[in-house]
Amino acid sequence: MLTSVLCRIRRHRATRSRGQSLVEFALVTPILLLLFAGVGDLGRAFYGYVAIENAAKEGALYGSRYPLCDKYSLLCPDPDNVRWRFQQELGPNVKNGNGSLIAESSVCIDASSGNVRGDLRYCVPGDTYVVSASYAFSPITPILSSIIGGDLTVSTASTAVVVNLAFDPTPGIAPTKLVRATDARNASEVASKCTVPDPSGSAGFYRAPCKDSANNDVQIKFRKDAPITYKVIVRNNGGTNLTGVTITDSLGWPGGCPAKPPTLNVGATPYTCTYTRTAPAPAGGAVSGAYVNLVTADSSETLPASDQVSVIVELPPADLRVLKWVSAYEKGGDGDGVPNFGSDLSITVTKSTQVTPYAWFKVIVQSIGGQPATSVAISDTNAALPYGTATCDPKPTTLAVGEIFRCRYRVDFSTAVGSPFANTVTVSSPDDTVAGNNTATATVTVAACTGTDRTVPNLVGRTETQAVTDWAAAGFTGAMSSYNPATAPVATQNLRAFRCVAPNSTITITKTTTP
Repeated sequence: MLTSVLCRIRRHRATRSRGQSLVEFALVTPILLLLFAGVGDLGRAFYGYVAIENAAKEGALYGSRYPLCDKYSLLCPDPDNVRWRFQQELGPNVKNGNGSLIAESSVCIDASSGNVRGDLRYCVPGDTYVVSASYAFSPITPILSSIIGGDLTVSTASTAVVVNLAFDPTPGIAPTKLVRATDARNASEVASKCTVPDPSGSAGFYRAPCKDSANNDVQIKFRKDAPITYKVIVRNNGGTNLTGVTITDSLGWPGGCPAKPPTLNVGATPYTCTYTRTAPAPAGGAVSGAYVNLVTADSSETLPASDQVSVIVELPPADLRVLKWVSAYEKGGDGDGVPNFGSDLSITVTKSTQVTPYAWFKVIVQSIGGQPATSVAISDTNAALPYGTATCDPKPTTLAVGEIFRCRYRVDFSTAVGSPFANTVTVSSPDDTVAGNNTATATVTVAACTGTDRTVPNLVGRTETQAVTDWAAAGFTGAMSSYNPATAPVATQNLRAFRCVAPNSTITITKTTTP
């Protein structure tokens, strides 16, 4: 009996102990989660601190050797400045709470007084170069944010002993090459996103590719055959006069530049040349590609130094152009097509009981763009080409750059005299995004002869014997000047076919072409 009671007591205690453990776990778990989240937040803050501290060290080391190069300038182009070194060491992933990249600042401290020098130009060896940065960290743990009162600002400052004068007495030569974006296809994008390196002396000129506010590349794009204007600047950025100066361009030195200087003294006005080249077609038959232009400067006292710009050159888009003319003759002209079909966009033909007029239309579709046109569709007032009696190239589905489609066809006008007949041809391709040039119209007006006038028949292509018969059948009594042998086909006639003339008119036919 006693044993049974003791067992029940033990089971009751075990059950109560398990329930107590669950309650304790439920109470402690939120606190542990908050602690873990807080530790994670502090870890993120520590990571950011380490990142900006390392970046500041990199910047301070570079600034101690080149005190004047705290930020980008023509004297200190990227990557030769403290700010670029700082941002590259920092990387694009570490940003302030507002999403902006970490900012930094540079000062020089006088070694003798311990005071900040008012200008970096007065830095001398032995001074202390200081790069400072701060990091606005935004916690994601609500309770931590409440405890610290919002963002946590972490600051750092790294120092290095200056080893060179701000105006370094060692020799140096600095070439810079810029490109003007005014003629670029994306000129508005470049102007809105990129910073002009030298707005006072080189307004509108950029590094290429240029950089946006997030330090991302923005390509400057030109169409083939567009003008590309470059600017070359070569300066002495050291403390020694330079002799034996040479300046070369990777695409050949352009004409029209000022004479290149044989020497560049310290503080001398930089050598400057602005010139224009024509954008070539992309290499290898590509639709677009990089076009690189490199300037190299050298002297007897320095090693060669180079700078380049790289722009993107694109072929123009596909562009189809359609042309259409009309003539009374199949070959055009006065019947023989010499020197060409002609350029008439409208003609008037007359009809009579004896003669039914017709007209020949000539259509040309040209691919005048920089890229092929695919899924080409050609439609015509009459029907899809070819139409009726026609001499046409095979109807294309694709037109390569410079390729031409030609078609010539006849339309009979047996209907009554009426309003002008407008014959329109239209061409399209999904690749052709250029407005205009895609339709062309030629017009034929059918009229009636008045009084006793007769309609001149079309004799071109008939033999002399057939021409005499057709001339008489049209109601003409005037003589025909002809040729021998009578079996040769007519090439030209001096009275245009399907016009009205007096019945006693004379006509001359020939079997030879005439200019």
